[in-house]
Amino acid sequence: MTARAGFESRRSRYVYAMHMLSERLQILVTPEQRRKLEGEAARTGESVGALVRKAIDGTYNPVDRDRRRRAFDELRSIGERNRGVVLSPDELEALVEDARGDGIPDGPT
Repeated sequence: MTARAGFESRRSRYVYAMHMLSERLQILVTPEQRRKLEGEAARTGESVGALVRKAIDGTYNPVDRDRRRRAFDELRSIGERNRGVVLSPDELEALVEDARGDGIPDGPT
C-alpha cells in the first residue's frame, strides 16, 4: 500500500491509520476494569485497545460540547439570515467527514 492509497477510501484510510500505530504501552488494570473493557469490546465489536485509545482521546482531547453548541447556534443565525438554509449537527458532521475523505460530498441527506 502506498501512502496515497491510504487516503483513497474510508476503509483503506482506516486500515492505513491502524498501521500508523507505533507506540506500545503496557498498563495494569483491576479485574473489574478488565471485565468492563472486555464486556464493552464484546458489545461494540471493537478491540480493548481501541476502547483504551478512545478513552484517552476523549479524556485528553474532549469535544467541547458547549463550544459546538455555540457554533451551531451561530450557524443557525447565519442560516436564518440566508433564507433559512440551516444544516443539522449530523449534516454538518457528514460534510466534515466527506471533506476528510475525497472532498466530494455524497449529496443532501
